Amino acid sequence: MTFIVTDDNRDRMNDFAQLLTSVFPGSVLYLYSEPMEVIGCLRDHQVDAVFMEAAMEEMEGTQLLFELRERDPNQPAFILADSDEYEDAAMWNDATGYLIRPISAEELRDAVESVLK
Repeated sequence: MTFIVTDDNRDRMNDFAQLLTSVFPGSVLYLYSEPMEVIGCLRDHQVDAVFMEAAMEEMEGTQLLFELRERDPNQPAFILADSDEYEDAAMWNDATGYLIRPISAEELRDAVESVLK
């Protein structure tokens, strides 16, 4: 499986990347601290899902989700957050899912498998 993770907090991004690879061993991960790099990556690579932090300084995850949906309305894309503060905006922009930290391995597996079946 191939995933993109974007978060301007590198520690938080690396923690999530570790969880992702523990749930899906052997996965290829593209990690970006700059949200717009995701759009470039998607032009060059096909990925199974995108995970984006809701609250980033340069661009909120919901804005990135909007940009992503303009280019590919079918790309599985999940918003990651510490609370439900961005959930309405995420759903309005057609997020595939909204995951609130702490995210368990089972919750992550269920979320990804539900869209890749």
